[in-house]
Amino acid sequence: MVFIWFKIKASTTIFKKPIVYGMLAASHFSELFGNTFSGIIYLHQDLKFLSPIYIDEKVEGRIEIIDFIKEKNTIITKTTIKKID
Repeated sequence: MVFIWFKIKASTTIFKKPIVYGMLAASHFSELFGNTFSGIIYLHQDLKFLSPIYIDEKVEGRIEIIDFIKEKNTIITKTTIKKID
């Protein structure tokens, strides 16, 4: 019954149908880092929500290593989520 209410409520928004909560999508990166690398400390994250992800859409997450600062044992990454066909 919750989904039915959600669908009705979503139809009154600018998106017109249910969307995925943006932080849910973004949280997969911290989970991936935490479960892949032992002893990692997640220091910082900047987010931009450029378009909605609808419930029925498939997406792909990508992690790109931008820089490695050896002296600080720090990796700087760029993370993106894109819709796939």
